[in-house]
Amino acid sequence: MPADLFYFISSLPTLRWSEKAPFSYASFMEKCAENLGGDYVQKLAQIQLLPSEEPKSLIARQWLDFEAFVRNTVAEFRKAKLRRQNVVFTRHETSHLSPGDVKRIEEIMAIHSPLERENALDLFRWKYLDDLAAAHFYDDSLLEIYALKLLLLEKQASRQLARGQEAFKALMEDGLQKARDVRREEQA
Repeated sequence: MPADLFYFISSLPTLRWSEKAPFSYASFMEKCAENLGGDYVQKLAQIQLLPSEEPKSLIARQWLDFEAFVRNTVAEFRKAKLRRQNVVFTRHETSHLSPGDVKRIEEIMAIHSPLERENALDLFRWKYLDDLAAAHFYDDSLLEIYALKLLLLEKQASRQLARGQEAFKALMEDGLQKARDVRREEQA
């Protein structure tokens, strides 16, 4: 392991769930380019919360498999709730989580508030990344995990209750107006 990598990882601030990130993912990538060079940046540029292509690193592969399992499990719960038997929501099967993890996702899906439910799912993802990080000490895989955590924090920060409530109110008003228009047309 190059000394630059060791010192760079040592200099990164600790990321904590539900706290504001010390810098953006874009700033993180700039810092990587300045301190580590292009090879690391190219590898990290492939890290995404929902990869669009086949992952090239072990961490990216583990993340994709984990994320597919979480999404498949959530889709199964939604399918059961909608009572749809012949609808296929899943992309491909994976088996990375234990029955206890499936139970935890079931508990999360029972949360009434969509915002709280999404935050709980992202916390579940965060804990998975913590577990992955425990097996890596000052290597490039730890940088990939750090990048994924930054992306999760940015995703969490992008959710704004007030903006969501405004969007919901606008949708409700639009729906009510359409209902009024239909009623007027029927009465005319």
